[in-house]
Amino acid sequence: MEPIDVDIDVDDKAEWSTRNDVIYIHTLHEHVKKGDLQTSTFNKRVWSTVGDEFFQQTKKRFTVLQLKSKFNRLRKKHREFSDLIAHTGFGWNPISNTVTAPEAVWAEYIKRVPAVKPYRKKGLEHYEILGDIFNTTTTTVQLSFSSSQVSLPSDEDREVEDNFINSGVHVNVDVDVGDDDDDNDSAEVELTEDSNKKKGKGARRSIGSFSNRRKNKWESMDTYFETAKEVMQARLEKVKVKSAESTGKSGEQFSVTECMEALESLRDIDGNTFNKFMERIVPCVEWRKAFLAMRYAFVQELLNGHPVRMHNMFHMDAPVFLNLYQTLEQSQLLEDDRHVTVIEAVGMCLYILSHGAVMRVVAERFQRSKDTMYRQFKRVLKGLCGLVPNIIREQTRGQQPPPPEIRNNPKFCPYFKKYIGAIDGTHVSACVPAHKQNSYRDRKIQVTQNIMCVCSFDMMFTFVYTGWEGTANDSRVFLDAIGRQENGFPHPNEGYYYVVDSGYINMPGFLTPYRGERYHLHDYEGQERAPRGPKKLFNYRHSSLRNVIERCFGVLKKRFTILKNMPSYKLRRQRLVPIACCVLHNFIRSQSRGDRMFREYENEDMLIDGEGEGEGRPIPNIDLSPSNVAVMTNVRDEIAKKMWTDCSRNKR
Repeated sequence: MEPIDVDIDVDDKAEWSTRNDVIYIHTLHEHVKKGDLQTSTFNKRVWSTVGDEFFQQTKKRFTVLQLKSKFNRLRKKHREFSDLIAHTGFGWNPISNTVTAPEAVWAEYIKRVPAVKPYRKKGLEHYEILGDIFNTTTTTVQLSFSSSQVSLPSDEDREVEDNFINSGVHVNVDVDVGDDDDDNDSAEVELTEDSNKKKGKGARRSIGSFSNRRKNKWESMDTYFETAKEVMQARLEKVKVKSAESTGKSGEQFSVTECMEALESLRDIDGNTFNKFMERIVPCVEWRKAFLAMRYAFVQELLNGHPVRMHNMFHMDAPVFLNLYQTLEQSQLLEDDRHVTVIEAVGMCLYILSHGAVMRVVAERFQRSKDTMYRQFKRVLKGLCGLVPNIIREQTRGQQPPPPEIRNNPKFCPYFKKYIGAIDGTHVSACVPAHKQNSYRDRKIQVTQNIMCVCSFDMMFTFVYTGWEGTANDSRVFLDAIGRQENGFPHPNEGYYYVVDSGYINMPGFLTPYRGERYHLHDYEGQERAPRGPKKLFNYRHSSLRNVIERCFGVLKKRFTILKNMPSYKLRRQRLVPIACCVLHNFIRSQSRGDRMFREYENEDMLIDGEGEGEGRPIPNIDLSPSNVAVMTNVRDEIAKKMWTDCSRNKR
């Protein structure tokens, strides 16, 4: 199932002739070149202008909804055709616009994606122009990552990110323009029209004209760096020899080199101070021990000082912090390295996650170099994600008694006795290259990544799915999460279900509210707005039950400010940050039920600002069998009927 990214999709009756298609596509293209497409769709003003320009050329007046619907269908066709020609076994001739593949390959692919059948005769018309329109705003799913997956090796992870940054959903076809001889330095390369726009005037440019100058430049730079390296190594060897003579083997653990590196990470050290420092540390290992212990003492001071100071720094209490670093150490996910202990490294990482601080600020706080901070943050982030199998895990898929929070609440029991959790998506801050930002812009024009989470009623995350671009529709993220086996989604047992909002699909295992009825908790505030009727009562209690996922997002974003202001990290690292934050969320919840932030969000009817705003959005047209839809519709109707009957009798 591969739904399209949509904001609105309607079944319009507009007649789109071939001529109208061409005019419409070129009108869209002109507005894209003007920079009017800032998110996955145009704003109202631009759509109105598109409609007027289209009318001037065709004398046909289409509504904005009809224009948007056509826009979404074109996006879907562009993605389907791009996936087709990128699939192994298919070839495409852009000149004749024909797709070639063996008969068996065609048959197998059409069986999975029936919509591509027309492309056996002719490829997608205007594919290159559609690529200009949709390529920067269409999600690609390349960086999606779930809490159940095992991290790729660093080289493979880096390759995935590079492919994502340097490409889009659109498939660019290289046209052979001459002899492909790598040894011919004087060969000329003809630039495409798009390349000319980026590089300026001149359609042809000689490679050979740059090669000699570039070669000479790098040879000079290599010579310089080799000379500088030899000088620095000679100086370090002199210091090491002098240190070894005065301290012997006892000084290896607290070497002069290590102290010099630590001193260089400090700012505003003048030459006189540096010389006095060297006079102290070179002959005396005890001075080196004392100096290197100063930074470790900062973390110890927090642990042994006032509890409020500890919580303000790391957003967790001291006992939880100690248990966390011990768990990471005992699980062999982290160990002391030469320069930084585990307890200090964990403190650095928590400070970054809790405050969203940039490395320069954190380096100043911990008196470390920025390189050390980057290295330790990456190390601890990987260690936290290594705790996922033990921390973020399904608690039940059904066939067990409902949790006490459900069992002991007359609002929910016995009606939702087969509930096992809640699902929703939320947006967290992202920092991406400029040419990729359009596909990351959400409805508020903010650059974000879209993450989907599953949680239990006790506010513990059981599944996290990250890495999707902010423009992605929640339902597409959801269907991809549950549809791909490698994601490891915890599907409920037969008869059990998650509660989801109306932006998702009412199908087996997932229970939605009634559409067209009031749903949000604030819609029922006040005596005069109390639910009246079985559907409204069901929606109110369904919203109270599903509110747990919104409260989880609320406490998660309050505790970890980095989710609201992501620093400039590699994209492959940014997708791990929400998972690490969810690990810490669960760890704190399991270690300290009375945590002050959790206490603020424990009320099941609490209203959360900014969460749940996407509910009730139209979703893509997805081909679901009537029997599947009827299953959960019947479950919902039975619950609503019994709930209203009991309420009318003043039982519940």
